Amino acid sequence: MSLTQHLRTRGPIRAWWEQHSAGLDPYVAELQRLADRPTAPLSVRGIEHAAAVGGIVGRLIETTVEPAPPYAAILGSGRRQDATLWPTHAPLAESDYSTTAVEWRPTPAGWRHLVPGRDHGAHSVDLQRVAAIETSTAPSLADRARAAAVVASLEAAYRSGQRPAPISAEATSDAVSIIRDQHASLDRAAYLCGGTVRGHVAPVFAAHWADGDLLLGPGRGGGYGLVDIKTVSPASLSHPQRAQQWLWQLLSYAAADAAEDLWRIRAVGLWLPRQDALVMWSVARMWDDLQADPASLARLLQAAYEADYRAARRARR
Repeated sequence: MSLTQHLRTRGPIRAWWEQHSAGLDPYVAELQRLADRPTAPLSVRGIEHAAAVGGIVGRLIETTVEPAPPYAAILGSGRRQDATLWPTHAPLAESDYSTTAVEWRPTPAGWRHLVPGRDHGAHSVDLQRVAAIETSTAPSLADRARAAAVVASLEAAYRSGQRPAPISAEATSDAVSIIRDQHASLDRAAYLCGGTVRGHVAPVFAAHWADGDLLLGPGRGGGYGLVDIKTVSPASLSHPQRAQQWLWQLLSYAAADAAEDLWRIRAVGLWLPRQDALVMWSVARMWDDLQADPASLARLLQAAYEADYRAARRARR
């Protein structure tokens, strides 16, 4: 199980959150108010299409924040050395770490070895084509979206354990339309980063178990904001239980990082591309409103991770 699966199913982590969620009501209400913003419908109905659009949009936003490799796509379908094709990891190409490059991540505290991987290689050529587009000096938005669609397909396969499925032209077109409408959210991101959008993608809190979408920053105070990208409809945004679980996930990540403070998380938030909104909140204030001890949650997270890790090792034997 992953952390997100623990949040959706009965168990100690979900039970902890159900006991401490009353303080989240104002934050959920703030998100629900954004559901009133005019939002263009997607061209195709259905969960699979919406997920594909969200995957493409997510990758397009990621590459705006940091020119980093698509870690999950490489871990599931490429070679670890493929990561050196992207600017963040290019310096590793001539180092002792070139053959395991995707396992290493740039963090606010410098390079860290965070995610062990293997060389699958089945789609390494596809990833090389993606890298050529994403590192081009002036790729068109349409080309970037097609490259992002390849990444979205490979990442979905990595997380589901199934074979990659092609993403439709309609999903790519919908994603392009959404990205073209990112104005207020990009301005907000730039402001929070001191004038220029910057940060890290896919911050890791537990290898193959918990990783986020974006880390924006550093801000003017030196801290970072942990952001999840949710390319959701107004109906999803207005659903209180769904919005509440998004906040559970963000704060669980923050609690998992609190002791080491590797990612220097001082705020958490949601980037809502279909609403062109970026909403951020102070982590310290949220814990105060919850009247809860994040250390107790961190202990539950550590116990669940260790149990899942042991179970996965037994299953591989």
